[in-house]
Amino acid sequence: MNASDRPINLVELAALAWRRKWWIIVPTVIVSALAVAYALAATSRYRAETVVIQRELKGMSGLSGQVARIGGLADLAGLNLGDSSKQEPMGVLRSRGFARRFIERNHLAIVLAQPGGDEPEDIRATVDRFKRKVLSVSEDKKAGLVTVAVEWKDPELAAQWANGIIDQVNAELRDKALAEAKRNIDFLRRALAETELVALQQPISRLLESEMQNAMMAQGNRDYAFRVVDEAQPPFKRSFPRRTMIVLLAFLMSLVASITGVVVAERWRQRCAARR
Repeated sequence: MNASDRPINLVELAALAWRRKWWIIVPTVIVSALAVAYALAATSRYRAETVVIQRELKGMSGLSGQVARIGGLADLAGLNLGDSSKQEPMGVLRSRGFARRFIERNHLAIVLAQPGGDEPEDIRATVDRFKRKVLSVSEDKKAGLVTVAVEWKDPELAAQWANGIIDQVNAELRDKALAEAKRNIDFLRRALAETELVALQQPISRLLESEMQNAMMAQGNRDYAFRVVDEAQPPFKRSFPRRTMIVLLAFLMSLVASITGVVVAERWRQRCAARR
């Protein structure tokens, strides 16, 4: 068996590394220095998190029969009696439309724009970058908790935006529920005044009472869709860059790559010598 085909042992590897130490030291030092420079120059980012729990928007249990009796009329009027979708709050929170409304309402387009642009950035690009790099939403279905995280270079703004997102979702869904409840109440009052059938008057009255309760609950409930469990606070530790990890990984990877290169070069030299 040729020396170039024989597995190298640790003693030979240590001896080879010592002979070719500068081939290992120089690349490792250069790469590590570049990693240090990057870690120091990279813009620090901070992650603020607010933890919330989703609330039940409407309690229409026990009224399904009444809804079914006048559901056809309600559909013709374009109303949503008894609609209590549990997916709507999370759908709104994760939607691009909400992200755009939050950016526009808080005048964040300039703040979020990439530096160096000569022209105003398309709002769609701003929304896309906001959802990819700034905002993240995670849900723990087992615990029933939702975490809204904002990562930004200013810790104060990161916490402000994380809390503001929940406030705006609650406000939007509350306003929508109030508008729907008012339309439903007007419809049910007209239906109650116009119907002469006793069999319909009772379910309409119950639905009217339920819609009035929904309106009152929405009117006085600041945490309409999400109740805050842990409000976001300005973080004091940066989430990026993790300087120690960056430098350590760069050092180890460059060290391994340099040693591997030395071993490959030595085996190549041995094979070339064996062919002569």
